[in-house]
Amino acid sequence: MSWDDLFWLPAAVSGGLFTVLLAAGTLVSVLRSESHDRAAKAAWAAVVLLAPVLGPVLWLALLGSRPSRC
Repeated sequence: MSWDDLFWLPAAVSGGLFTVLLAAGTLVSVLRSESHDRAAKAAWAAVVLLAPVLGPVLWLALLGSRPSRC
């Protein structure tokens, strides 16, 4: 293994960790959501698990358009 091969390794590990944390955080948000029924939560969880980058982006984009309940 050459030194050139090792330069991309930290970026790949960081990107993978970011993706896992983003998906995990989004799953927590989906499951704690009170505005969706069980079927909708299951569908969103499937989207997040099947598309771990696009799913959270869609969830956060759609969630951000809702008015705050605070």
